[in-house]
Amino acid sequence: MGGIKGTNGFIKVLLKEGFEPMEILSFYEIGSPKVAGIFKKNNKDYFIKISGLKRKKMLVREFITLTSLKKYKNIPFILPKAIKYKENKSYFYFKEEPLVGYEKIWGDEENHLNFYLKFFNFSKTIRFNLFPSLLKINSDTLKLENLFLVYRKELKELGLLDERTRKKYKESINRFKPIEKGIKLSLTHNDLNGNNILFNKEKGKYALTDWERAEFNPLLYDIGRAIVFSALHYNLKHNKILIYPNQSRLVKLSDVYLNKKEKGLLKHYFLLDNLKRLRFYRKSMKIDKRYNRGVEFCIKFINQSLEELKNE
Repeated sequence: MGGIKGTNGFIKVLLKEGFEPMEILSFYEIGSPKVAGIFKKNNKDYFIKISGLKRKKMLVREFITLTSLKKYKNIPFILPKAIKYKENKSYFYFKEEPLVGYEKIWGDEENHLNFYLKFFNFSKTIRFNLFPSLLKINSDTLKLENLFLVYRKELKELGLLDERTRKKYKESINRFKPIEKGIKLSLTHNDLNGNNILFNKEKGKYALTDWERAEFNPLLYDIGRAIVFSALHYNLKHNKILIYPNQSRLVKLSDVYLNKKEKGLLKHYFLLDNLKRLRFYRKSMKIDKRYNRGVEFCIKFINQSLEELKNE
């Protein structure tokens, strides 16, 4: 239970610094622990994330992204204001001013679509040279040819990769590699779910939080992640599969803006994100058995993706 001790330790650190906990929003107990919540100090509220050093890179990424985006004047959404971060031997955190009057947009797909259009059109304008610090910690950009190698063993262990499927999948990757290579990299958020997209009805304005996964990748990957996460959330809420990623209303975005080849590439990104989520859910099962459903749904999504890619 070392993770729980770690999160309690983080809160003790903040108490020593004069922060009073108002609302703890999330705990992360897998691998390196993380706490996020609203804290008050000197009659002012702060949204604070504090994390173990194993997750330090993600919080550095978020802080750098938020401070770098200050250079842009016409951002079509509100950003949390990164104030500072602090580190010592045992913890790492930074502070953000809270967003008052904004609510999560879970379940409102039209709002999702409207926001995606704003975000993707803005992201295309981002220039690499304004993010030198972020580029230094950027993960390797997505490459379909590496996808198969990374997940081949796991797929075989799950019984999802017979010889015929493996051959068709490799053929599909070879067809889409040139398309992927020709796609311009943009600033991607990589976690565009309804928990992180906020909306103020009175002002008609959006806000976007949780930038700890920001990278330079194909925008198609951001779309794929968002669609898969929305489908998983919907199915987990109803405790059964009612919708697959390619049936989501959010795919309307790809119908309008993507050609046929790009839509095929999007299916590869569906598969990539499901494989990543499957790994996470399988690890999480050791802590919370409710993740069993997530594993079950991810495997069905992966099967669907592989079948579709065999026919591309």
